[in-house]
Amino acid sequence: MIGFGSRARWPVIAGVFVGAFLIPLVVLERGVWLSAIFATCDVAEPIIIAGLIARYFGDDFALDQSRKVFGFLGATIAGTTPSSLGGAVASRLFLGPKTEILTTLLHWWTGVAVGVVTVAPVIIGFSAALREPPPRSEWIEGSAGLLTLAAMTGVVLSLPQQLWETVAPGALLFPTLLWLAARCRPVFAAAGVLLVSLTIAWTTIFDVGQTRD
Repeated sequence: MIGFGSRARWPVIAGVFVGAFLIPLVVLERGVWLSAIFATCDVAEPIIIAGLIARYFGDDFALDQSRKVFGFLGATIAGTTPSSLGGAVASRLFLGPKTEILTTLLHWWTGVAVGVVTVAPVIIGFSAALREPPPRSEWIEGSAGLLTLAAMTGVVLSLPQQLWETVAPGALLFPTLLWLAARCRPVFAAAGVLLVSLTIAWTTIFDVGQTRD
């Protein structure tokens, strides 16, 4: 909705509602009413975030200035907090006292906020690159940086678990991320962050490499 404007509004709303309704209904077996509330809360997030961005920064938004980055973070907080609170309260009402509002709020907010700041910048950067395509040399350099980052991420995950394992990932990945951020359009740095984030999440879930603990 931020990257492609009003023409993306209804496809996004429909897609988010259907997905957010079916997952708790089918996978978690939360019931129709609670699933509908969860879906409504999830739909509210992109509407609020995109609406705030459009109001304060206008169309053709790009994460190419510090004020826009902080504005995006502020809109993310403003958009995810009410929905997280609504989901937490609904969970307490439907699932009983064993569901703590504060714990559910924290889990919900952390999940959706991290999801927004890792995925949305790639789409925003991609739409900006479509409006103003970077030169071929930048595409080549950015692609090379992403391939290098992917290789270094693989190296980090294969390292033996030692006392220095908490320092090595940042030391090995930071130079490539800095290269992408300094030399290329924001879409390349955002893609790099998404690549590392998804790798960490997947390897943690599937008990692979350093993140198995």
